Amino acid sequence: MCGSPAYCDRHGIPTHPDDLVHHNCLCFTYATGYEIWRFKRHDEVCEIHVNGSLNVNNAEVLGQLCLDGAGLILMPTWLIGEDIQSGR
Repeated sequence: MCGSPAYCDRHGIPTHPDDLVHHNCLCFTYATGYEIWRFKRHDEVCEIHVNGSLNVNNAEVLGQLCLDGAGLILMPTWLIGEDIQSGR
């Protein structure tokens, strides 16, 4: 899960999955159950029903919306890793 520096400056950085209910979460609609984001830490699993202003069926568009500060996304690092490493 990630968001651009601009988005985080405006809306804050979520510190726990429960915080996502207060954020604009942009979803990839080709994923099954796209409105439920799952997080796992050790043996703890957390499922959060997220909401956002856009649901998109194109990973590149979703990534660009995130870079533009439109909201948070949940994407695999092989798609967004370079952006994360560069601080975008």
